[in-house]
Amino acid sequence: IGRYVTESAGKPDMLLLFGPESRYIEDGISDRGGMEVRHFDEMEGLMDFLRTELSPGDLILFKGSNSMGLSKAISSIFGK
Repeated sequence: IGRYVTESAGKPDMLLLFGPESRYIEDGISDRGGMEVRHFDEMEGLMDFLRTELSPGDLILFKGSNSMGLSKAISSIFGK
């Protein structure tokens, strides 16, 4: 997944990773090419980052597991 993200056209400016297994995605990134990568072990750290760093018009793709509580985090940030 990490290799795909960095080699695809239109790669993101930033990649946020959450949880211990997401380290494998980061390991697959060979050339970040200016893309910022941040890893979060705790949900609260990810949520704090999103609350402070999101701006209107930002495009976000969430891919994750409900078992890790990602849907709850999204709901708390966006109020849905």
